[in-house]
Amino acid sequence: MPENQSNTKKAFLRATQTTPIIDHHAHPLLKHSAINTCPLMSTIIGVHSDTMYGSRTGLAHIRAITHLSALLGCETTWDAVEAAIVRRQGEEYNKWIQRCLSGIDSVLVDDCLGDAEKFEPYNHLDIFTRSPSKRIICIEEVAAKCIDLACVAYSEPTEAFSRAIKNFIGAIEKRLDDPAVAGFKSIICLRTELAISPAINVELLQQVFQRILNDKNLGNLDAPTGFGHAPLNDYFLHILASLIQNDEGGHKKPIQFDTGVGGHDRALTASSPAHLQEFIRTYPDVPIVILHAGYPFTRETGYLAAMYGNVYADMGGVFPLLSRNGQEEVVRHILELTPVSKILWSTDGHYLPETYLLAIDQCTI
Repeated sequence: MPENQSNTKKAFLRATQTTPIIDHHAHPLLKHSAINTCPLMSTIIGVHSDTMYGSRTGLAHIRAITHLSALLGCETTWDAVEAAIVRRQGEEYNKWIQRCLSGIDSVLVDDCLGDAEKFEPYNHLDIFTRSPSKRIICIEEVAAKCIDLACVAYSEPTEAFSRAIKNFIGAIEKRLDDPAVAGFKSIICLRTELAISPAINVELLQQVFQRILNDKNLGNLDAPTGFGHAPLNDYFLHILASLIQNDEGGHKKPIQFDTGVGGHDRALTASSPAHLQEFIRTYPDVPIVILHAGYPFTRETGYLAAMYGNVYADMGGVFPLLSRNGQEEVVRHILELTPVSKILWSTDGHYLPETYLLAIDQCTI
């Protein structure tokens, strides 16, 4: 290798290993009392329980075990790694978390993972980072709470629907003004699909809300609060995007979209970020962040980020979910069209600190 290329490579590696990291999308850690409620293998490798043990022969799993065993000073087997991590969980756990989050300056935390009693608050991560964490607000969670409050207060569908929308608008406006909130996230990909309808059919929305209200009135507390109803999900997204687009603040807060990999129960063909194209065009002043690089639709992600000024590609979840070759392919596909200024990085860390560790280390080695 010519000397100038060698020096360039060294300078690049030094920059990647020393530049403070802003983790653009992650989740809270489990409380110490709850760390045994989630299988370590499922959390680290990112697979569903039905396929968890079959993943031991996957290249991503093998690489993770090799990396963790070297770091923990144990044999290169899953059982040895798991035992070593369990010991770290019992001995100076905060010190181990600090090592796992080493290099991160600040984390943007999506703290809507479910049972709040099991998780640390989003700002718990401030103990381990140099700058305060910020929140990412899951809008489907906000919408669900607004609908529930309206259904309790009103029995007539039109009044309940109107109140739910007013509740939602007020909740979003409050968060637009909150300096602790860095942006919003939609999990519509997990609930219906990414093909957000550009048209709003008020009559259809009223019918959907009538069914929700009926379920609530019948005491069906497990009935989905809008999550399974595409028209209502789409409508809330349009409200959010309109509020952001019309916001007169100095910096418009982004909407992150869960796309591609990340859910075994989603329709894969419906999770391509290409479905967002019409929505992106409709709101050109709203920053749109495509999470997980849209994998396996990475070229579609790169195209959208390159063609539209308001779109950004985020690499979270690619590390450590894929093999090294797969990770490199994703980066190559994104870079085919996308300027580096439109590429974001995140750990998608969740539950346990090792998810942060692998995401950080695998992108620099």
